[in-house]
Amino acid sequence: MIDRFKKMSGRAIVCFSALFLIAVFLIGCTFSLVYESALRKRGKLTQTVYTFSDFEAYSFKDGENGAVITTDNDPQMILEGERYLTNIRFHMDYTVFPGEITMYYTVKEGQGFSERKRVWAKHVRGEDGYYEFDLPAKKVLSIRIDPTMYAGNELSFGDFVFNGEKSAADYYRVGYTHVYLLIVYTVILSACIRFVQELFIKFTK
Repeated sequence: MIDRFKKMSGRAIVCFSALFLIAVFLIGCTFSLVYESALRKRGKLTQTVYTFSDFEAYSFKDGENGAVITTDNDPQMILEGERYLTNIRFHMDYTVFPGEITMYYTVKEGQGFSERKRVWAKHVRGEDGYYEFDLPAKKVLSIRIDPTMYAGNELSFGDFVFNGEKSAADYYRVGYTHVYLLIVYTVILSACIRFVQELFIKFTK
């Protein structure tokens, strides 16, 4: 086994690294599927619908026809309450492209919102104006949604659907981010394996 490892070519190391990371990804997807299915059966992961008025909103003023207008570049929508959370889907119209749409969450009492617990919204493919935050199911105590980066943006919101049902295929869906991370981590893992291989060759001569 050690001799075979010492003789692995650079191409073989890259292929092994990529296949290993793909296997880890698939195992993680399967775990999420099983875990979230169990939470739903136990009634802990339930679909709930909220509206903008259910949030505690900061840096907004009323606009026309039910819209709201941001008053600075850091508008926030905060919702308190312990719940299991795996996704939030919502519809939003705007007058200025919103830039990054982010969600922060806390998992402990007294914990503040931080970049370590942050999720970016993804545009729902094929559904104009719909966005989704997606994360592995976890118990959260509060969430904060920052719907735009700009002041003076007039926003109109539809319902915010928490923990919408997923199909089995949804857990294994691959996006551009996954492909990018696969390439980056394959390069890093291959370099680490190559380094260990060279150490084995050096110290076993």
